[in-house]
Amino acid sequence: MALMPGVTARVRRQPFVHNWGPIGRLIRNGLQFTAVARRDHDLLEDFLADYWKSPVSREFFDHFRHRFETLFLAHHRGIVDEIGRAVDLCQMPRSRVVEVGVGDARVLEYLGDHLPQVDEFHGIDLNQKVVEENRNRFAGRNGYWFHTEDVGDWLAAHPAPGTVLFTNGGVFEYFRRSRLDELFRALLASGAPCMVAMTETIAVDHDLEGDPESHPYGHEFSFSHNYPAILHEAGFEVLFIRDRFTAEGEEHHPARWLQVVARAV
Repeated sequence: MALMPGVTARVRRQPFVHNWGPIGRLIRNGLQFTAVARRDHDLLEDFLADYWKSPVSREFFDHFRHRFETLFLAHHRGIVDEIGRAVDLCQMPRSRVVEVGVGDARVLEYLGDHLPQVDEFHGIDLNQKVVEENRNRFAGRNGYWFHTEDVGDWLAAHPAPGTVLFTNGGVFEYFRRSRLDELFRALLASGAPCMVAMTETIAVDHDLEGDPESHPYGHEFSFSHNYPAILHEAGFEVLFIRDRFTAEGEEHHPARWLQVVARAV
């Protein structure tokens, strides 16, 4: 990094979108480790966002196609019933699910099949190719739309009460804390009642009772957030919470999954 400042600057701008060789990848790793040490969460988030925009992320989508069956259906689909109960409780005259990080949209399609009280299903993803594939697959099917843009900008441009902001499999872990605060404010500004429903990973040693801070963790340097505390501070009421540690033999064990459903009225 010190000997090649020009390359370092270019790697910083496009850490994953550009196909770097060994020197570039080494510098990329150095920038990430330095950002963790300096608590430069802005840079860490920039790197994570660049990864999901890049062709490299295709390796993740291709390698983990099984997650719909082995993770969502096997362990996490119960949150769909909780969303349905919360939508009924909020008495939303119209409602829509907005999934952030929609991926292959199989989970969004499952929600569409099991939440008859919801009118619209929107999938948002940073990866243009993924969005185009979803648009082709769902062409001619009513009620589904797919978008490539920042979710906060999308909510600001399309405000509507009855919005359920949804994530599955770890998405908000790629947002720095201040961005999460901005996103939940944008959701509230779009109109009440509104909800957040999430399935996110957090660090196995994150003390949700005593530690409200957010910390980089894991090999991705994503963020372990105290979601109940963040939602409470933003003005949401937590209706459901499930804190699940993985069992031996599960993907990436040991790991920890936090499911939360919260509302603002």
